[in-house]
Amino acid sequence: MPQASTKKPVPPPATPLPIPPVLVFHGPERFEALGLTEKLRKQLTKVHGQIQVVLFDGSTTPPAEILDELRSTGLLASQKLVIVDNADALLKAADDEPAPPTLTRRPPSKSARELFEAYARAPEPTATLVLRANTWKPGKLDKAIVEAGGEITEYKPLSDDAAVAWVLKRARTTHAVPMDDDAAELLIASIGTDLAHLDSEAGKLAIAALARNLPSITRTLVAELTGTAREEELFALQSVLLQPDPQTSLAYLRDMLQVSRHNPVALGIACLALARQIDGMCRGLAAGENPSALNARLKIWGKVADQLPSIARRLNPASTAELLLQCTETDARNKSGRGDPTHNIEALVLRFNALMTH
Repeated sequence: MPQASTKKPVPPPATPLPIPPVLVFHGPERFEALGLTEKLRKQLTKVHGQIQVVLFDGSTTPPAEILDELRSTGLLASQKLVIVDNADALLKAADDEPAPPTLTRRPPSKSARELFEAYARAPEPTATLVLRANTWKPGKLDKAIVEAGGEITEYKPLSDDAAVAWVLKRARTTHAVPMDDDAAELLIASIGTDLAHLDSEAGKLAIAALARNLPSITRTLVAELTGTAREEELFALQSVLLQPDPQTSLAYLRDMLQVSRHNPVALGIACLALARQIDGMCRGLAAGENPSALNARLKIWGKVADQLPSIARRLNPASTAELLLQCTETDARNKSGRGDPTHNIEALVLRFNALMTH
């Protein structure tokens, strides 16, 4: 009697998951969108072999040109990956308004959004469309994309805790040097949660750790090579607020909010601290105190210490007390969620600039 085979049957090869025909990556955290696009490119290459990648700028490219590319046959490869950056500009609200009626029988032209809704309902099997946008307006296009098997993914800025976990993993897996927990915490406190910036700093720190034969990226190394950039930016904001130039102040503020991703509450606290120093310096000078002694007592350092005495001499205690009250109220509003925190800070910055013109 023949012996039964002890060999386990070989399972059939796994069927690859279908690749969505249309994908939307939107939100301010662009680094994640770029990473997922690259992952998609590798997946398409694995499934189809050679693919053709075409990149468009949605702010300058007509919809028809993108759609023609999606529907045309590739010369070098049978499969295309068509990427549209600034897709929010391509699908802007003005494009969604119906065209005005004409005297001819020709129907009004379709908006950009309507054209892409029609494409999403019948996507080309030989193309994958990726729409990348900073902002995204939900509507019928979303439904058409999902019904066709597509995906819509939003990338929001990470919380500090999530950013710590992210950079710890990134340092270990991508840069091949582990990072200590307290080093990651200091890094986020120093430069914020922007992932592109964090990845760049983690790579720089990994190279430094390897050069010094360190087993990991330490807090000491982060402090040495990264410093306290975010604290320095807050001190720089205080110096900017002492200038009578609202355009410069607002531009710097928006850079801190949108690029460095500072919390509006932290910016409000910096404004409040400066208002206390201005009011204290003004009242102290009016009482005949020495400016240097006032700088030491009020803990005023750096460029602000050089600027503030001459500025405070031009002001009166009533106006500085009013500014201090406004800063206190703004701080309370932002901490309790009353009003838009960005608008609250912008209004406060303008009050500083107005006082500096006196």
